[in-house]
Amino acid sequence: MLSAEQQALAMHFAGRPQLEPAWLDAGAAPRLAGALAHFECHPRQTCEAGDHTLHIGEVVDFDYRRGDLLGFACGRFVTIAEPSLGLEHLL
Repeated sequence: MLSAEQQALAMHFAGRPQLEPAWLDAGAAPRLAGALAHFECHPRQTCEAGDHTLHIGEVVDFDYRRGDLLGFACGRFVTIAEPSLGLEHLL
């Protein structure tokens, strides 16, 4: 999950490179530097969904840091403020 200040990084993964991602080697899978949260998963299933492929995995590791979340709605980026996230319900 990207933080609110990582819009350029989101555009990179949307096929409009603006910023080369920085990776952290922190365990079994690399993680994006500065991300708000990460989920490490074991793959379970792959489904074709129109012009996308949906990958379903079992979460085996999770971590997060405090901050505002980057969202995308109605064709634009939005900031989801930290108090609205409700992370306490995930733990």
